[in-house]
Amino acid sequence: MTSRVVGGASTAASTTIEAIDVSGFADVRAHWDFEADLEDSSGNAYHLANTAANQFVTIAGKTALASNAGTRLDEVAGVGNSPNLQITGALTVHVLVYLNDGLHSSSAYLAAFLGTGETEAANILYALQIATDSTLEYIHEYGSGSNANAYPELSGITGKWSLLTMTRDAAGRVLVLYIDGEAVWTDTAASAPTGGTTGEFVSEDVQGYLGQIVIDADEQSASEVLAVAQQVGVA
Repeated sequence: MTSRVVGGASTAASTTIEAIDVSGFADVRAHWDFEADLEDSSGNAYHLANTAANQFVTIAGKTALASNAGTRLDEVAGVGNSPNLQITGALTVHVLVYLNDGLHSSSAYLAAFLGTGETEAANILYALQIATDSTLEYIHEYGSGSNANAYPELSGITGKWSLLTMTRDAAGRVLVLYIDGEAVWTDTAASAPTGGTTGEFVSEDVQGYLGQIVIDADEQSASEVLAVAQQVGVA
């Protein structure tokens, strides 16, 4: 493991970034702050393993894990061993990230719960990702691989810290995506996600620095998401 302090663009020069304060969140199922390790501080012990050597850097006061194309984080416990993350209803996912490049060579999972294959047991229950056409995407699957998608534009957030957030209602269908506390897309899926019993948490191919990921089994309101962005220092 290595650790260093780096400079940055506008965020590093003018703003100190604070870690997300989860103390008021309703039902935190996983929380990785990447301050010095890949451990889950939620109490559920969903610790992560890295396919690359861990390298931690500090940008604008926030320590983060360096990530590149080919970097994959997944659960130490392995597939099918994280029932508290098999969420099909109300959900909020926050990802505090410093992206080097919005145009990725392949789709990058910022935060996802998924399995391998096209069976219902391997369905994606939630995935916040960056596509190759510089869009921020949300995906979940129901049945045997049917998709529910949302695609807002992803622009103006590279070279600085950003808070990327998705929320989902208790029925598992109403979806909202946020960038720095501002709602940028709302959609209603045809069905809630199903299956996912052989899934695990994954973050993969993100080109930049992962500062924090929080999985909260609660639908945070627009005002609550904005408050988080303001507390962090990106809004």
